[in-house]
Amino acid sequence: RIVHLDGTWITDIPSFYLSLGEAINGPNGYFGGCLNALSDCLCGSFGVLPPLTIRLSHFDEVRDALDDRAWARFRAESFHEAVAKGANTEELVDWGYFPSDHEGEIARWTAKYEAAFAGGLDASADYGSYFDAILKVLERRGVKLVPIE
Repeated sequence: RIVHLDGTWITDIPSFYLSLGEAINGPNGYFGGCLNALSDCLCGSFGVLPPLTIRLSHFDEVRDALDDRAWARFRAESFHEAVAKGANTEELVDWGYFPSDHEGEIARWTAKYEAAFAGGLDASADYGSYFDAILKVLERRGVKLVPIE
């Protein structure tokens, strides 16, 4: 099966998932909201099973939009949301926001999230390209992402 994904409106991580969901499942279609959910969706419960080829327009622009800064910003926004909903330190460790419950690590990572949330580029050094992470998930599931030429 071949899916055409219009990259015109993909400017950040949430817009990638929205666009992919609509390309596969139609208007307001769901296809994950993070890398784990993307992997789960490729198990067939949400409209498609691999093998699959996704043909992406505006390939280079999408790759640039989903760089390490996008990942840092995405994590910072979700961290802020979790804290605002009352998540405690144990939950934040379980969800991968902190590597441990050590006070120094919590302070260090909280500062990184705050910097990323404020647009600080130094906070992105701990993340690789989100686009490359998507490619790895797709590859593991037997999905090809190719540019439309």
